Amino acid sequence: MNTHFKFCEDRLERITDWIQNHVTQGRLAGLSVQIARPNHIIYKQHCGLADREAGIKVDDQTLWRIYSMTKL
Repeated sequence: MNTHFKFCEDRLERITDWIQNHVTQGRLAGLSVQIARPNHIIYKQHCGLADREAGIKVDDQTLWRIYSMTKL
């Protein structure tokens, strides 16, 4: 299996712009995006706040609540 992947830095930077726009426009308080391949993190970016009231920024230690989106 080929484990060598090439990613265009310009296209990855578009992700940064996208997440920054969501925070700037108030759609999300904060978010984190990570793209990984086996044994290698290709891209990681945090933006915004994990806790608006306390002013705590999103970082590597932020815990996220994830709910099932498959139930009716």
